[in-house]
Amino acid sequence: MVKSAAFLFLSCLILPFWATAGPEKGADDPLKVADSAWEEHSYKPALAAYRLVLKEAGRPLRDRGHATLRVGLCLEKLRRWDDALEHLAGARPHFAGTIWEARILFLKGAMPLRMPHYFYTKGEERRRGEWFQGAEYHYSLQEDLLSALKSLARAHDAMQPFL
Repeated sequence: MVKSAAFLFLSCLILPFWATAGPEKGADDPLKVADSAWEEHSYKPALAAYRLVLKEAGRPLRDRGHATLRVGLCLEKLRRWDDALEHLAGARPHFAGTIWEARILFLKGAMPLRMPHYFYTKGEERRRGEWFQGAEYHYSLQEDLLSALKSLARAHDAMQPFL
């Protein structure tokens, strides 16, 4: 009886550590790599990993939605606001009728409120918040605010079935 109790006691102490001592399952999963890079504020590697997640076929809707939002946020953190807005606009049809559509629209509406309200152009090149030689200045506050309000109104409408 004492031997079995001692064995049970030792099993309770050792087995939990033994079961987790090996390599972590899914350590090479791009979503885990991306989330880890995001938590470390390493937005460029996170962006690349989230884009890998979006390229993988068969990912659940939750993973694809999460990765889509994070790609937009990574682009924003890297000060590539126009690329972020373009990405979110292109991703929205893939999530039509889901909660992710509302989240994408909300982010697409909130982002113009946080980005610089001016940009520079020279020929086909356009840079927001960054001057370059020979560029023409454009003030965009009114357009940015209208874009934000439209996206936020659409986000409100898309959210209604889930409230």
